[in-house]
Amino acid sequence: AVVSTQSTGEKEEEMILKSVEENTALMGVQELAQGITYTESIKTSWTPPRYIKLHKCDKLREKFTICVTGNDIPPALKYFKDMKLPIPIWLLDGEGNYQTFS
Repeated sequence: AVVSTQSTGEKEEEMILKSVEENTALMGVQELAQGITYTESIKTSWTPPRYIKLHKCDKLREKFTICVTGNDIPPALKYFKDMKLPIPIWLLDGEGNYQTFS
């Protein structure tokens, strides 16, 4: 006979945490609380800068263990500023304030 060291409650909690981690890894707290789900990807007009080399992106994904699947996967970039977004966007912190660098 195999003796389990975990109680039923601990096993149940572990199962719940695993399902939440798998299905909601990139969702915000408000989206989770309100039950918001997305069925389509966000459409954007952003395209990678021309100087981005796809073979370097593959090396970057390998180096940082970035696993991707799907169609039209954007290139992996080491720095957010490499996306060549307008400066006000990438200088903002999460609350809409400009970051200061010293």
